[in-house]
Amino acid sequence: MNIKSKPNIIVFFTDQQRWDTSGLHGNPLSLMENFDHYAVEGTHLYNSFTCQPVCGPARASLQSGMYATKTGCFKNRIPLKKNIKTLAKYLSKEGYATGYIGKWHLGSYTPEYFPTRRGFDYFYGYLSGGIGYWDHVHGGGHDWQRNEVGLREDGYATQLIKNDTLRIINEHDFTNPIFLNINFGAPHIPNEAPEESVLKYSYFQDETRRLHAAMVHEMDNAIGEIVVALEDKNVLENTIVVFAS
Repeated sequence: MNIKSKPNIIVFFTDQQRWDTSGLHGNPLSLMENFDHYAVEGTHLYNSFTCQPVCGPARASLQSGMYATKTGCFKNRIPLKKNIKTLAKYLSKEGYATGYIGKWHLGSYTPEYFPTRRGFDYFYGYLSGGIGYWDHVHGGGHDWQRNEVGLREDGYATQLIKNDTLRIINEHDFTNPIFLNINFGAPHIPNEAPEESVLKYSYFQDETRRLHAAMVHEMDNAIGEIVVALEDKNVLENTIVVFAS
């Protein structure tokens, strides 16, 4: 197959998100207007439970295509075995540029487990299981980087992930295919969101619910902007977009 005919692949992966936060899946108060708009024409897997329902093991299965019995990741803080090839490894051999943006959580203590050592050409985000959305701190340590170099950046994590993805799309030469794995921390704790998004859901009396809704809203906005960027580059028709949680 000619490289130019290969589809681009965009995988959105969210964290600790219920399947019914969208109107498309039955919620009369949809928090995901962009998702609903685009997904209505897509294929829906309503009973696709293929991995452990926690952060690290789910990511290990997504990267490897294997059950936890093969990856060895039955719980968090277990890195993906070094002998297991990631999706990025396979796609790189097919001529794809590969990028991982957002939460990794498949090995954060030694560089040999970092995304850039596991087949990805590019990494921007954090390695641990969860950070503050504003301070980018996990367990007392700052966790935000680009290609193994620590960054001190101001901004809300979901928006930073979106902005970097938009930059990549705008700068990429689409005569070659691209695989982007975009991993939002949202709506994983801590419950934090920009005030303007929280105010959008002021009709919720419970503060935690307002914050949760605002976090999902920010993530959905990011997805919408990313899809529009693909449209603007005239490559959306040749792009496979996958959303999972």
